[in-house]
Amino acid sequence: MSDTVLPRLRVVCRLSGGSNDKPRPEWFSKRLCVDSLLSAAEELRRANTVVELWLAVDVRSDIDAQAVRARYGRHFDRILPIAGGSAAKSWRATLNLPGLVEGADLVYFVEDDHLHRPDALVRLVHGDAAYRFAYSSDEDLAPHRATVRDGWSTVGSGVTSFAVMTAVLRKDLRLHRCMSRSGRGWDEVTFRALGGGAPEALGSGIRYVASPMADPASRTMMGFIGGIRHSLFRAFAILAGQAHKRVISGLTPPAATHAEPALLASGTDWAAVADAVASRKQEG
Repeated sequence: MSDTVLPRLRVVCRLSGGSNDKPRPEWFSKRLCVDSLLSAAEELRRANTVVELWLAVDVRSDIDAQAVRARYGRHFDRILPIAGGSAAKSWRATLNLPGLVEGADLVYFVEDDHLHRPDALVRLVHGDAAYRFAYSSDEDLAPHRATVRDGWSTVGSGVTSFAVMTAVLRKDLRLHRCMSRSGRGWDEVTFRALGGGAPEALGSGIRYVASPMADPASRTMMGFIGGIRHSLFRAFAILAGQAHKRVISGLTPPAATHAEPALLASGTDWAAVADAVASRKQEG
């Protein structure tokens, strides 16, 4: 690794107010998750790698922007307000940040409810795929266990916490913005449109496209319209995926986890990671 020229990394963390109604592990707090990201950045800098930290603050959520700046002003290179109000809107606002695709080789987008191991960013920059996940769910990794090579697996999908080579992001920005308007499950259709997942057989492809209209939520008029919209996006994603064929890989075992009990990445004692992060902050 010593002879490898590592990419200049830009980390873009999206921060919103509240913790919504999702079930959470006992150790969870957004502050702890952000602190774990900062610790991973410190570890990367100790490895003599350039890393720039941006904090995108959703000012349309229940958040005290002044308190955020007071807490994180000296830790992040840039603190940027975004007008979101929902996950999809804040994602599009993040994609529109000025200078996003300039001055870095790799951009790591990450949500504020992901806990990172100290080595997460070090491992992330040593990948070679266009798209890289520090976190993948067991469901996303399971079909690809046989493809593990040098700590990476090919994966077909994931959440909107991922790293992408800047040159590829420039080409894919329009697709990311478009697919985020698909409604529920927009992250899944995004990565399908990028070429993630196995090619669909005719029968399974039809079922995949039609299933949103069979969802109980589609029984209302608005739900029915939303189901049709999502089905159309799914059909487009299958076609777009044949053209893009991006290489998408996930760290195996994952170096980060989504902080929901049902979605915790396997292979790491995340409660112990959380305790270590909290201890380091108390010592600091």
